[in-house]
Amino acid sequence: MKIISNGEKLMTIKIEDVGLSDRILELIGKKRLVKMPKGDMSKYGIYLARRENFLHCLLRSKDSTVLDGWFYPDELKNEKT
Repeated sequence: MKIISNGEKLMTIKIEDVGLSDRILELIGKKRLVKMPKGDMSKYGIYLARRENFLHCLLRSKDSTVLDGWFYPDELKNEKT
């Protein structure tokens, strides 16, 4: 679980644990993208991020640009208060 700041407030993002498919992608030098759900979930305080499809990630070139709304989980700023 990561706690990040979006400027004004902190929010908690739940990302699935790393599985076998993520380890396979790591061996070939690729990372899965993550997308936040649509809609305002601020009243709950926890966001469940959706991972990119394994085959889509496998077939995507390493040089491709990141689509809007998608990001790498490693790029999140982890802040704990």
